[in-house]
Amino acid sequence: MLALMLLPTMPVAAVPGMSHVRVRHPALEPFLREAIDKSATTRDMIAALDASDVFVYFELLPGMRASLPAGLSYAGSGGRFRYLRIALNPMNSPAQMIAMIGHELQHAVEVAQEPNIRSRRDLQKHYKRVGIESRDHATWDTEAARRTGRLVSREVMRSRELARSGGALPERTAQRF
Repeated sequence: MLALMLLPTMPVAAVPGMSHVRVRHPALEPFLREAIDKSATTRDMIAALDASDVFVYFELLPGMRASLPAGLSYAGSGGRFRYLRIALNPMNSPAQMIAMIGHELQHAVEVAQEPNIRSRRDLQKHYKRVGIESRDHATWDTEAARRTGRLVSREVMRSRELARSGGALPERTAQRF
């Protein structure tokens, strides 16, 4: 955990003070910034994390298998704080990066809502109880995280479309949402 805390990080909150959500790789900053700027859901999740005892560190993890776009792990705890690591696969497309940021932030909020998660083992037990096991039995997920990833992606895409159209969505686009 100490090594994780000593690595350079950049807080991403636009508010004074230090955000509980940080990036360890500058290449992730534009994706997280766009998610914050264009997704109310992302802003709400970050506000919830900032009000919690959980700190989240986003990083790129070269070598992640192609079938795994992202993952959350328990990095440790110190004093009254808990630390999570969110690894994103550098092979993700830009659209996948945005969706995975929303997806994994939802997992971080889920952990923040469970004060008894204080170790990797506690995290595993929690997701075995409430999660959906992958086919290969190596990872766990939740329906809430799946929905949130899709929602953040839609919010960002809608914001991009609004910007391109000068603030008015074409009729066909408006009907999709």
